[in-house]
Amino acid sequence: MQSPNTERAIADSGCTDHYASIDADVENIKPAGHDAVTVTLPNGTNITSTHVATLKTTKLPAKARTCHLFQHMKHKILLSLGKLCDCDMHIILTKTEILAHNNKSNKLVMKGDRTNTDKMWYL
Repeated sequence: MQSPNTERAIADSGCTDHYASIDADVENIKPAGHDAVTVTLPNGTNITSTHVATLKTTKLPAKARTCHLFQHMKHKILLSLGKLCDCDMHIILTKTEILAHNNKSNKLVMKGDRTNTDKMWYL
């Protein structure tokens, strides 16, 4: 099992959308403007997205690839499990792995693992 890594995306059930650091490997980066979102962090502080972008993976449905970019994030990408489900994805979390299937094609499109160190699911 792999150790936590800031380069790997974290599957996050608490995110209402996909969030990424400004230096994440994404495409179609545009200033957020009116689409900016403000997120409250666990320590109570707020951060606001500066840009919107598209995740590079083509395995996800198009509407599941948009994300908000933030200046200061420890991890490169937080993937919203709620957003994936809203985009016709079926997510399975087990003790050791995460599986994401496209409901329309019934194909496995993403697979990851759960680390022993922090108990997070990484993709």
